[in-house]
Amino acid sequence: MKIFKFILTFSTVLFLGTACTGQVNREITYDTVYFQRLPNAAGDTIFFEVRTVVYSDLSEETRKQPIGDATTTVNYVAGFAVDQTRRLAANATPVIRKAQTIQPGTTLWAAAATAGLGDVAKAVQGFFAPNLVGDYTVRATGSADFDGTIVLNAQGVLRVTLAAGVTRNVTVFSDALIRIANYPAGVFTDMYKTGENVYQSIDKALVLRKKAASAQNK
Repeated sequence: MKIFKFILTFSTVLFLGTACTGQVNREITYDTVYFQRLPNAAGDTIFFEVRTVVYSDLSEETRKQPIGDATTTVNYVAGFAVDQTRRLAANATPVIRKAQTIQPGTTLWAAAATAGLGDVAKAVQGFFAPNLVGDYTVRATGSADFDGTIVLNAQGVLRVTLAAGVTRNVTVFSDALIRIANYPAGVFTDMYKTGENVYQSIDKALVLRKKAASAQNK
């Protein structure tokens, strides 16, 4: 009995990362896939894709789906890679052009202030600050995880404490994007929401993960 297997192992698989948005507190820690055909199959037969994923909460999923004959399977593998890179490029374009994406909104904020409509940036902050305020686990490149906080101070400024003596202002563009001023020194770091109460810089050099309410109340 011969079983055809073609093993591929990924540290991160984009489509699984997006497909599992319902499990917002889980991250993929292990992902393996192989192609299998039925034992004792003669000639060109149907290949199956078998994928096993292990998540950070130690839960595990295994899925098996039929693909088709050898030609169909090769096209499937090639097509998947092509589609993923095209999707990545399409999603990367707005980030590459981030300044042009953000500028129209901030220009409107300034125009509204000039027209006497008040501080729109503060209004936006007011929408989302309640969900941002709290205790966080901070992961920074070159350091072990440590505790941090986001607070709204008496002057109405949102501040993030990243480590002892490292406290920075936070600008809120939306629930999906916040900006940490002067971090690293002299520049800013944009943090993108990648999961429920999880914000990461584009290079993952800084990750903020909000602690559960029960942990914060201890």
